[in-house]
Amino acid sequence: MSIPQLTPLVVADDDPVGREMVARSLRAAGHRVEVAADGLQALKLMETLAPAVAILDWSMPGLSGLEVLRTAKQARSDGSLYVVLLTANAEVSQRVQGLHEGADDYLTKPCDPAELVARVDVGLRVVGLQRSLAARIRQLEEVLTRVHNLEQLLPICAYCKRIQSDGGWMGVEGFLTSSAGVRFSHGACPSCAEKCLAEAGLKQ
Repeated sequence: MSIPQLTPLVVADDDPVGREMVARSLRAAGHRVEVAADGLQALKLMETLAPAVAILDWSMPGLSGLEVLRTAKQARSDGSLYVVLLTANAEVSQRVQGLHEGADDYLTKPCDPAELVARVDVGLRVVGLQRSLAARIRQLEEVLTRVHNLEQLLPICAYCKRIQSDGGWMGVEGFLTSSAGVRFSHGACPSCAEKCLAEAGLKQ
């Protein structure tokens, strides 16, 4: 079962037969795919589409898959890009070099369609987790900023008890809502309830 992606996958291979086989396998699994016939086209597609996963042939004219990988990874240093290198070279040294350069996975050509789809789905899961973690970190940073704001000395009016902030003078409820996201439910404490009843002439 394929993992849905927000943007199309990018497949780059100068061999039209190999490129079509990879694209067809991924489309059959439910993925959207954009293809490139060389490294320059691949890099342009990746800059335009910002895909979560790219499948790059190692040997391509213009720019090699390794060169595309380096440039794309440098531009997307937040971990939101997963790159699978395709290589006809089965030597371990080349695969190790690709991984050291920033590739996340590799497949030897011709690759098995089922393995290709499985590895792409792994990549989508990894990128999804990375994006979720980044979102949580941003939320935590926002909360810490709000807490820091609350820890500072607050200028408060001695008469009306309103607090001065960037948005001007506001009541305590408004200040806490805007600075810390606090929500309120309203009621009356016993002493205030007794006072209100007395003022209304309802206290016996």
